[in-house]
Amino acid sequence: MPGKREVNTCNTLNSAYLGHNAKAMLILQDWKETLEKGSIMKTSTRDQAEGKLHKMKGEIKETVGELINNPHLKAEGNVEKKEGKAQEKVGKIKKFLGK
Repeated sequence: MPGKREVNTCNTLNSAYLGHNAKAMLILQDWKETLEKGSIMKTSTRDQAEGKLHKMKGEIKETVGELINNPHLKAEGNVEKKEGKAQEKVGKIKKFLGK
């Protein structure tokens, strides 16, 4: 059984990590809102950017799910990460086709 000091250190590290991820989520949300405003961007570039956004969100959810021992959040993150990868691929294909 870990000592009180070890538990406090672990809780502090988890809090710092979760705080960092919360900031990252806010940045990603701001980026998503910017993309949704209808900027002058090719659909291929938009798909690639949105795919990266979803991939990063999924990685964050997956990591937080592991940290807090939440299998549902971890699975949700895994699915979102895979969807993001797929959307990125669609953007790359569109770029290759010139769209």
